[in-house]
Amino acid sequence: MALFAYLGVLCLSLAIVVFLAGFALSRAESGKMAWFTAMLASLFFYLLGSMLGTLATTADGAFNGTRLEYLGAGFLGPVTFLFIADYCKVTVRNAFKAIMLAISLILVVLLWTTPVHGLIYSAMEFNETGFSGLNITSGPLYSYSHIYGLLCILASSVIIVWRCFVWGAKNRRPLVLLLFTALIPAIVNAMYAMGIMPLSGYGVQVTPVVLSVACIFLWLNIVKLNMFDILSEALRVALRSTKEAFILISPDNNFLYANETAGEIFPEMNSLKKGSQIATVKNWPFEKLNGDATSARINFDIHGERYYSASIDEIIGAGAKLLGHIILIQNVTEVVLSAKIAEQASQAKSNFLATMSHEIRTPMNAIIGMAQIQMQSEDLPQEYALAMNRIYNSGNTLLGIINDILDMSKIETGMMELNPVSYDTPSLIHDVAQINAVRIGSKPLKFLLEVDESLPSNLIGDALRLRQILNNLLSNAIKYTEEGHVKLSVSHFVQDDDVMLRFVVEDTGHGMKTEDMEKLYSLYLRFNSALNSAAEGTGIGLSITKNLVDLMDGTIEATSEYGKGSSFTVTVKQKAAAKSQAIGKELAEQLSSFSFSGERTLEQLQINYTPMPHGRVLVVDDVEINLLVAEGMLAPYGLGIDLAASGFEAIEKVESFGEYDIIFMDHLMPQMDGMETTKKLRDLGYSGAIVALTANALVGNAEMFKQSGFDDFISKPIDVRQMNMVLKKFVRDR
Repeated sequence: MALFAYLGVLCLSLAIVVFLAGFALSRAESGKMAWFTAMLASLFFYLLGSMLGTLATTADGAFNGTRLEYLGAGFLGPVTFLFIADYCKVTVRNAFKAIMLAISLILVVLLWTTPVHGLIYSAMEFNETGFSGLNITSGPLYSYSHIYGLLCILASSVIIVWRCFVWGAKNRRPLVLLLFTALIPAIVNAMYAMGIMPLSGYGVQVTPVVLSVACIFLWLNIVKLNMFDILSEALRVALRSTKEAFILISPDNNFLYANETAGEIFPEMNSLKKGSQIATVKNWPFEKLNGDATSARINFDIHGERYYSASIDEIIGAGAKLLGHIILIQNVTEVVLSAKIAEQASQAKSNFLATMSHEIRTPMNAIIGMAQIQMQSEDLPQEYALAMNRIYNSGNTLLGIINDILDMSKIETGMMELNPVSYDTPSLIHDVAQINAVRIGSKPLKFLLEVDESLPSNLIGDALRLRQILNNLLSNAIKYTEEGHVKLSVSHFVQDDDVMLRFVVEDTGHGMKTEDMEKLYSLYLRFNSALNSAAEGTGIGLSITKNLVDLMDGTIEATSEYGKGSSFTVTVKQKAAAKSQAIGKELAEQLSSFSFSGERTLEQLQINYTPMPHGRVLVVDDVEINLLVAEGMLAPYGLGIDLAASGFEAIEKVESFGEYDIIFMDHLMPQMDGMETTKKLRDLGYSGAIVALTANALVGNAEMFKQSGFDDFISKPIDVRQMNMVLKKFVRDR
């Protein structure tokens, strides 16, 4: 009966080995299974040999079973070591593998030939009573074969124990079972080597039984813990090696899993038990999750030192059942800190530009303003008038350079914004033509204008930036054309719900070479230096124009023939204003009949001064020369003019006089600036118009002044035409 039980154990072990081989090979990547297959083959031959030896009826049959048994036993130790090393990601040199397998082969050959030399068994006798087919007498090398197997298994155990510490608690269960699988045969080998194997006196071999137990541990590892499930293993490796934190929680916000990266962010997760409330983790940034939203993204920081971006997604099972949440967390500390540094640098640059603009525009206001005042005098001698004109033009040129630098800075820092408003298309075209025509001066040059009669009379877009685009193109054309003509053509076409406004600027100037066309929109680049050395400018106007066109979802194209002239075509996207009609043939002809040519040597600012003796204004500025300029510009209107050198004095003037038609308020003043002064006046109930005078030309001024209680603003240097418009708006037309 015991014999049948023993044979049953052997058969069960063989069945387990065959099952494990098929199960593992079907679930794992074949290239990773070589040593595992070899280990199962060694186990199979060992158990099969033991069974055949037990069933043998002759000495030769029993010895053949022992040979088969040793074929498995001789290789079982080294291939088990190589399998465990491979599973635990330990690299073994090929030369070392060859030496181990060669030793096993030598031991197997010695066993098979032992009747000749007696090195393994010095004597063998057929046993008819015990389970074992042979009674053997150990030879001189008998113990060495067992010691070699023992060393291989012990080395495997050391690797497993080391990996248990390196991989952490979450990966220990398969490793612990693998350790038992390796240690059980190792203990038996040790007992064999020391000659203390129990029951050996009765012919019973315990080794096959022990190996059967080891097979059961191996079965648990493979089937229950998915030791060779390639998908699970791949996911574990990916989650372990990823730089993103991966956290899995249940629908009840209980902890299920976290990878090593998550443990670095939240150290308490390394010891947190499965099923624990996730909210108990220190610095946990998420509120209790539920099924209200399918996904979310949350940014958080830990003590303002480390910054993270997290995405939270639901896991939905069959029947739309919520199974849990996956949280992925990225460390964005470097990105956030870099953005903060860039933001600080951008803010510092903006502050510098605002200061520079104010500091330069303040003296420019005096230079251009005084020149404008003197140029209005009818009895000014011709030579003085010419000198004033040159001062005025040079000041405006310098002002244009300052504006270009500021605009380029806005574009580079992303601060350039469009301000779409409804505008009158014919007025915009007329104003641009009027301003640029006077740039011709004494050149033998004609300014031509061609306008399509189907052009909409009203459009919605940034009229200020449109003027800037046209002024840049026309001023360049006039600047680099000595004779012939400069022509502006205006047309449009409809694209979906948008109006595509098209401008074409042609000239008969110097033209450009082919190689220069490729660098046309580069910063600070000027072409034909020899021909254009006398032309003023910084070389950034076209770059600004290109960026403004891009902001308007438009295009700019250029064609040129060296020595004959150039043509620029700009198409920008605008919106049609409500109830806008075509300008018609008559208005188109009136605009197109506009022409300018002549021997003009002095730019006169033609302002029709409407007397406003009933009006009274207050000018507030801490710089005396600015007060003189403003007073001089206002004088032709016959207004009552009061001056104040500070915000405190302005408040006193208002309290003593009452409400002015306009208070012209300087933006930046010491002690109490224009913003604070205006706020105090509004708090006192002052409802009159307050217009800011500002040398700060950065983006967003209009909205900023409006929110601060101002009704309008005028940029410094003050332009008499802009001053005239403000006076008409707040004094004449009220």
